[in-house]
Amino acid sequence: MSRKHSFSFDDDVEMTVKRYEDFLRGNTVSGYFDVDEFESIIEYYLRKGKTNDSSKALEMALRQHPYSHELQIKRAKIYLTGGQALKAFRILENVNMQSDDDVMLLKIEALLKLGREPEASRLCRQVLEAAAQRTDSGSLLIDMAYIYMNLEKFEHAVKILEKAREYEPENIDVLFELAYCYERTEHTDKAIDTYLHILDIDPFVGEAWFNLGQIYFLRQDYVKALEAYDYVMAIDPRDSFACIQKAHILLQLGRYAEAIEWYTEYSEITQDTQTVNSYIAECYEKAEDFEQAINFYCKVLETAPDDYDALSGVCICMLELERYGEAVSYIRKAIQVQPDYADGWVYLAEALIGMNDATGALKAYEKALDLDPNQPETLVAAGNLYLELGDFLSALASYRQAYKQDKELEHIHLLLSIANFKLGRIEASLSHLQEAIEEDENAVSIFLELCPEATRLYDPSSQTHFNEQ
Repeated sequence: MSRKHSFSFDDDVEMTVKRYEDFLRGNTVSGYFDVDEFESIIEYYLRKGKTNDSSKALEMALRQHPYSHELQIKRAKIYLTGGQALKAFRILENVNMQSDDDVMLLKIEALLKLGREPEASRLCRQVLEAAAQRTDSGSLLIDMAYIYMNLEKFEHAVKILEKAREYEPENIDVLFELAYCYERTEHTDKAIDTYLHILDIDPFVGEAWFNLGQIYFLRQDYVKALEAYDYVMAIDPRDSFACIQKAHILLQLGRYAEAIEWYTEYSEITQDTQTVNSYIAECYEKAEDFEQAINFYCKVLETAPDDYDALSGVCICMLELERYGEAVSYIRKAIQVQPDYADGWVYLAEALIGMNDATGALKAYEKALDLDPNQPETLVAAGNLYLELGDFLSALASYRQAYKQDKELEHIHLLLSIANFKLGRIEASLSHLQEAIEEDENAVSIFLELCPEATRLYDPSSQTHFNEQ
């Protein structure tokens, strides 16, 4: 959820790597590097995820410095990265630098990967005790926390980082990692407090404002989220992530005109018109400006003619405008793109109903239900068509299945009452009708309108208004 600082290398490291790669290409005859330089080169490739390149650099380094303990430590790190924890641990056990920070951290990582957690915990405690006496404890404990974070042991990472915060309460790097771990362990209140503490230290840390916005957004606290993203944009007016998140919130709040403005701003920052046109189309659709929505969906289709969301979006707008023939055309194209999406078949059914093709609509509903049987509203719609066509048994089956999936469906008891009555099941019909009347006092008039033959049973003086015969 949160946005974290990315790793970067200083210019000296970049230059060292360039000299090394120039030598490999034969562009220079100077191939000597000291141990520190080789460590930087190896670390550079490891950070980039280029394990093979780091291994090649290590081989060259050991030819030049065969007795270097530092390079043996790098070898262990390469083994760990490659999933060979046992080999790494054996090297680390024999390195003559047992109190070195890197050795301790790598041993903890190796032990964890070997499943020897009690031994890893003992080493972890040693590092924590030693860190209390150091002025640079924050960076050391962050590195140790990373080990647990990379293994998704976030609760343990939290304990390490909370200790680091005790030692260095104003260390922003520690606070960032701690807040991130709080998020991963679903302690969002603590994460919010930690980000606010960062902002007390430095109110211009855009990352903290952004991460606060993300938490508030997921909590649906849109007012606070908007405020946080506003601060991000004030610090960096070209922050595209904050810009589009702000647009998303305005869309959620129904402030469609403002959302369109911020989606347009995002497009100007990123040149990503395709994504923006889809969102703007959605804004117009929700604002019930269906012509404009169609216009923007069609802009998407100009460059992506098989975009399912845009094709179905045009269909939905056409349905609202009662342009059923055009709706059918677009949704059939969408179904060709994604034949296994149940909602496409539902939209097709609705369009065919508008064209008075009840039989075709039923087939579309049946296909949708084959793809996704758990659709109570679609079951009701299919039941209504069966009722209209006089297939009362199928209508009753559809209504029953819908009721089984969602007992709170609007008018479901009334529909069950009607279908049962049409099948001559008077007792069941009146039982459901009683339920319908308790939900809606107009249920009787609707029932009689659809079942006029029931008028002979009508008795206004009885509790249910009907007598069984």
